Amino acid sequence: MLSQDSLLETRQQLEHDNQVLVSQLTELTYDTPSGDLPVLRMHTEVSSTMLVRAVAMYSAQREAEMPAILALETENQQHNAAIAELNKQHAQLREECEKVKAGAQECSDKIANDKFQLLNLKQDNDKLKTQIVKSPQRLKRVCVSASTLIITCHYVMMQAVSAMLQC
Repeated sequence: MLSQDSLLETRQQLEHDNQVLVSQLTELTYDTPSGDLPVLRMHTEVSSTMLVRAVAMYSAQREAEMPAILALETENQQHNAAIAELNKQHAQLREECEKVKAGAQECSDKIANDKFQLLNLKQDNDKLKTQIVKSPQRLKRVCVSASTLIITCHYVMMQAVSAMLQC
C-alpha cells in the first residue's frame, strides 16, 4: 500500500503537470497558426496520455486502498453493533436502577412507618409500666387491710341489721 505522504506528493505532481499542460495547450492554441495542427495534435495526445496515466494511478491507488477501506468499514460495522448492544444494556440498567430506586423508596416509607409504630408501642409500654406493682408485699398488705375492712364492715352491718330486726 502506498503511504499517505507519497500519495499526496504524486497527486500534487499530477495536478502541477496537468496545469502545465493546460497552459501549454492554451499557448499553442492561440499562438499556433492553422497550419501547425499536427503539433497541436501531438500536444493533445501527450496531454491525453498524461491524463490517462493520472487516472490509472488514481485507480491503482484506489485499488490499493480498497482492502483498508473494507477493513475500516467492517470495523465500523462491528463498532456500531457494539454500540447498539451497549445502548440496549444501558436501557436495561436504567430500568433496573429505576426499580431499585422505587424499592428503596418503599423501604424508606416502611422504615418511617415502623419507627412511628415503635414510638407508639414505647408509649403504650410506658403506660403499662406505671400500672405494674413495684412492691408485691405492700400490695398484699393493702389487699389484706381492705379485706379485713370489708369483713369488719360486713360484720357491723349484720349486727346493725340484727339489731333493727329485734326492735
